[in-house]
Amino acid sequence: MEKIIDKINNILRYQTHFKWQEIYNYYGYKNSFEYHVKHHPIDEKDTGKWDYLIDYSNKETISNSYYNTSINLASKFALLTEEKFDIQYIKEHESVNIVDNNNKLIVCLKYKKDKIRFDIATCFFPSRINTFFSIKDKIFSTRSINKIKTDFSNINYIPYFDNNISNNNDCEEFEEAMKEFWGGSNSEGYNILFRNETQNIDSFINDIVNDVIEYLNLMENIIKDEEDKEYYFVFNDGIEKIVKLTLLYKVKNKNYEKLYQRFLNIDINNVYKDALDKCMKYIDKGEKNYGIYN
Repeated sequence: MEKIIDKINNILRYQTHFKWQEIYNYYGYKNSFEYHVKHHPIDEKDTGKWDYLIDYSNKETISNSYYNTSINLASKFALLTEEKFDIQYIKEHESVNIVDNNNKLIVCLKYKKDKIRFDIATCFFPSRINTFFSIKDKIFSTRSINKIKTDFSNINYIPYFDNNISNNNDCEEFEEAMKEFWGGSNSEGYNILFRNETQNIDSFINDIVNDVIEYLNLMENIIKDEEDKEYYFVFNDGIEKIVKLTLLYKVKNKNYEKLYQRFLNIDINNVYKDALDKCMKYIDKGEKNYGIYN
């Protein structure tokens, strides 16, 4: 873990030029960049979320504008003291995400050992819950934000998911993340998780169960090999379903264990197992030690 922290400290904060990973014949495409052009701005055109970033005039303009968008966001690392930007660290994949808080767009950076640099792995719109992986508050203290604008020499990077670090506020941070995901303290999901309001929720719970089942059916159909597993479970919205599974765990829904096992079968790197287990731990810890969530 210390090695990747050193890489972030000693390389990424000084890196000013970025390019995409040089992976050729990627899923049958010329390279990884062309694959992601198809997978995101082209396949997601109907969602409208790329409209103000992508020039859809033709394939060349789509490719060029997607490339420029990813390069531009990657280069914002030096501006992370501004509220507009955030940084995430995903321990399981040693990836660093630069996030535009205005639109939640993410550029994912991976360390390139032979080049001693970080390259772009993808540029995408994630599930809202990815804010739970934020490490900005661990990096930039209030004092340093006010005092330091361009000198980052004293910054220490601590990954959010480092299990060796004690955090007495983890339950509170978990609650804040869930509040954002469910849409506020008056939302039905939030009230079930933290106020134990479980009356007349059958329809709400059934919708969640059906949504998770539909997602798992889709993923099981898409994933054909181990390489597919690794890709899809890094860069899709599966974490959103994990949050919904957390709610099923809270209400002791009979479908929970079966759905949990199906996630394990297709989660090659235990990414979502780790996330779900941590959510369960926070719920149990909150109920036992803090008298909350019940």
